[in-house]
Amino acid sequence: MIWEGNKINDHFINLYNGQNPESLLQKPKIELFENLFDISLALKDLYGTCAQNAWTKERMLTSLENIITSGVGDNRAYNQETYLSAKIDEAKKIKELIVNNSDILVYKG
Repeated sequence: MIWEGNKINDHFINLYNGQNPESLLQKPKIELFENLFDISLALKDLYGTCAQNAWTKERMLTSLENIITSGVGDNRAYNQETYLSAKIDEAKKIKELIVNNSDILVYKG
């Protein structure tokens, strides 16, 4: 697969825009909605990072590896473990697609 940074950037911007964790803040403060908030927040953060680093394959892979190995949470998350698990698992999936030269533009998150 030829790396098309502009298209990949647009793709991850669309995925980023598809996440709206703030809308879940209006829901009752129960574990289900808190978990959904943490997952949506993690995915939004991940997709934003991917969009910023989409210009080269090497830059994207480096940023994904940093996410996978750093274990940096977000103080807005209710549960850091839920947040990190969602972000790291998704980063691993994206990295695997890139390493296997799969079409990243079909990735729907």
